Amino acid sequence: SASSIHSQPWKFIVIESEQAKQRLHDTFANKHQINQLHAKEASHTILLEYDPKLTKHKYRKRLDVEVSS
Repeated sequence: SASSIHSQPWKFIVIESEQAKQRLHDTFANKHQINQLHAKEASHTILLEYDPKLTKHKYRKRLDVEVSS
């Protein structure tokens, strides 16, 4: 998914296998237990991963890779 400045500082992770669902389920063991049920029952779960420390240097490197492709 493109961003307004074409940096794409995120990734989308689709959880669909039973093993991945179990791993997600286990992350709620000590906090937000209400979400445990949903983690295993949903057909798919989409996690949004982002880089909170995106720097100008990282951005420049990403653009260099895209331009050279």
